[in-house]
Amino acid sequence: MDAIQVDGGITSEASNWVFDEHVAPHFDEHVRKSVPEYDRVQELAATFSDWFTHSGSTVLDFGASTGETIRRIRDRHSKALDLIGFDNSQAMIEQAAKKGVDVRFQDLERLTKIPAFSYGVALYALQFLRPQARQRLVYAIAEAIEPGGGFFVVEKVLGSVHILEVDFPMVRHAIESHRLFQTSCWDGLILAAARRGNCETVLSEDFSSNQIYDGVMVVNPFNRVDKRSLCAIVPHMKIDMIGVYVFDLAAMVAFYRDVMGIEVKAVSGGDYAEFQHEGVRFSMFARKHLPALLGQESSFPVGLNGSFELAFNVGARENVDKMFAEVCAKGAKSVYVPRDEPWKMCSSMVADPDGNLIEIGSDFWE
Repeated sequence: MDAIQVDGGITSEASNWVFDEHVAPHFDEHVRKSVPEYDRVQELAATFSDWFTHSGSTVLDFGASTGETIRRIRDRHSKALDLIGFDNSQAMIEQAAKKGVDVRFQDLERLTKIPAFSYGVALYALQFLRPQARQRLVYAIAEAIEPGGGFFVVEKVLGSVHILEVDFPMVRHAIESHRLFQTSCWDGLILAAARRGNCETVLSEDFSSNQIYDGVMVVNPFNRVDKRSLCAIVPHMKIDMIGVYVFDLAAMVAFYRDVMGIEVKAVSGGDYAEFQHEGVRFSMFARKHLPALLGQESSFPVGLNGSFELAFNVGARENVDKMFAEVCAKGAKSVYVPRDEPWKMCSSMVADPDGNLIEIGSDFWE
């Protein structure tokens, strides 16, 4: 997909904005242009720290980006403060390090253990979290604030009407919903828009009610039973991340980056890696630390791992031959060559360095 010039040295693909190495070096300049009163907000965040900190206080920044807020608080005070930021972009963390600011790699949706602190800030960060995760984080923050402490939050808010522009990725998701759930393409587009808009519940009479479609629950507002559920929709489980416990993290990261072509989002301490991936998150964790995590020993398959597979859809039939040949030439181990399956698709399979199965397949055909 062609890159779009956003601002200065920043480019991005349509509907695929990420805070990566292309954005981070220009972020401070860009955000001043794009967010009204940004410097005034930063000034307030630093000023309020006067009221809630004392020598030895802990100050936390949730979604610290390049560490600019922490830098301003640090430069404002002569007293000793423990200043810590959290962010899930390695590129942003590297920019913060250039300012001498301690920003740690952390996904806020998975942040559960928050150290006690007297002053915290979250500037334009909570909007990137899903509603349920946002609520959990705010509760956890409230538990961690010391008596007399403070938490400064600034957010963008939507007007009464928010219009989502239909683009190619949204249409692609609609077609996928049509294939998986036998919805009409129009109904699939509604589901795609709900996912794009971070909406977990859709009110409609055009679906099977109280069903979950790829993480989106549909409730019929005209059904008497469903009307009661509108007041207390039951939280539902959905897959958030696929994690693979690996023997050699460096080798596996290199394989999925260089052979499979998946961009690495972050590597933390040589023990954990996460990849840039749309939809369900994809991560790896070193096996050697698993006993300590589980509190008991675990076992792993030897040779080809027949426990599960990772499946990559490459679209057209001819793309399977091409991609299979490319990854094998780069070092992937062939399991079986491309073949047409009775269920009307083409599939092939390779294995990664740990023996995990990877399917390279096509769309289904009629």
